[in-house]
Amino acid sequence: MTIEELKNLIKQSYLYVLAVVAVLTVALLVYIYLDNPRGEQGFGNLPAPKVESKLSDKVKITSSGNFSGSFPKVINVYKKAQALDAKDLAKKLEFTGEPKVENDTFYWEGLAKSLTVTKITFNFLVNSTIGAKTLNEEEAFTKATATLKSLDLAGGDIVLEKIGTAYLLVNPYHVEEVLVSNANVYSIQMGAKLDSVKVVNSLGSGTLYTVDIGVDGSVRKIQGSLEKLSFTEKSTYPIKHLSTVKKEIKEEKLKVVDLSNKIVPNQQLRVTYNKAELVYYLSTGSTEYLQPIFLLTSAEPFRGNMMTGVLEALKDEVYR
Repeated sequence: MTIEELKNLIKQSYLYVLAVVAVLTVALLVYIYLDNPRGEQGFGNLPAPKVESKLSDKVKITSSGNFSGSFPKVINVYKKAQALDAKDLAKKLEFTGEPKVENDTFYWEGLAKSLTVTKITFNFLVNSTIGAKTLNEEEAFTKATATLKSLDLAGGDIVLEKIGTAYLLVNPYHVEEVLVSNANVYSIQMGAKLDSVKVVNSLGSGTLYTVDIGVDGSVRKIQGSLEKLSFTEKSTYPIKHLSTVKKEIKEEKLKVVDLSNKIVPNQQLRVTYNKAELVYYLSTGSTEYLQPIFLLTSAEPFRGNMMTGVLEALKDEVYR
């Protein structure tokens, strides 16, 4: 091999190495981008969800996360619709006239029905005779869904779902839970999903509304959140990895929102969270956005500790 041929070979090898390095670099950048998506972020940086811890500073917790699974890499954040006005809701429920007002609570009283509205909840109750049995449970659920939609409590891409049903025997002086065959009211606990993600406003419960439907098809009772579940404007944001969630649990970055056992001064708790659920938190009145959070639960009956914790779901750089 001549010197010139050797030079050409080295040159070709050098170019080949450069090409391989370039391809690997591009592949690495694509991997990093796909593994760490930033989303559209059309709203810019967001305020952190407002969740208050229920534990005293004197309580020492050592925690860890023992769960598996997968979460999406990005999720939509929605701008919340304006909360329903108490008088507007009353009008939809056919109440006329001015309400009685006490401590920011509105009361309407009719001949056989009443409505109580606070800043965040409402309770509509009808007292009347229930007619002949005509409905089954599924028909009652359909009726309950249509009622909530007609009151403009749920709209947009919200999907209402049945969480549970209680079978009640109701008369003007007595209410008791009975077998379905003896019931004259279906009391349906209802939740909601958005993009297949559960919406919660009580951390630890997915029930947003309870609707009682008489077997004659009459609406007997509606109670729940005054928030209007309707979200149209949205933007996507990146979600924390599972490994990051476990790391932040160990570093005590989550907020404990519920604990079953009694807290005493200087108590030390060792808690293992065995479930992580991605949910939308409907933090009433505290923010204009519907944001995702991780709802973490632990059940350790042998130690007496049952705890619920909350962790911000979006990556740290999203929050301001």
